Amino acid sequence: MHEYSITDSIVQIVEKIAVEKKLSKVDRIDFEVSPFSSLEPDSIKFYYEYLTKENSRLKSARLTFKKLKYRTNCSRCGISFETVEMPVMCPGCAAPNKIDQNIDDIRITAIHAEE
Repeated sequence: MHEYSITDSIVQIVEKIAVEKKLSKVDRIDFEVSPFSSLEPDSIKFYYEYLTKENSRLKSARLTFKKLKYRTNCSRCGISFETVEMPVMCPGCAAPNKIDQNIDDIRITAIHAEE
């Protein structure tokens, strides 16, 4: 059910933007997803379809997801590396590392629409 509440928020945000920008139809919504998020894009899509089934402006939008990589520097050896794995382990020295950024689970990066 975690995805339901997030998707409901997404629908409200996109609807608000569509009204403000006088968009007649949203074609596509692009997202970035944290590498450490437990969100399932298929669940987001399912709930989006359910929540917008009677909204002519939003209902046929295609949702695209880009899973980000987390970039950090090892606290022990200083090597710079990217990962999508938890826990964050240095590939150079195998030291565990903390996540030193506040990372959103999901972020809307673009809304493609007809005016």
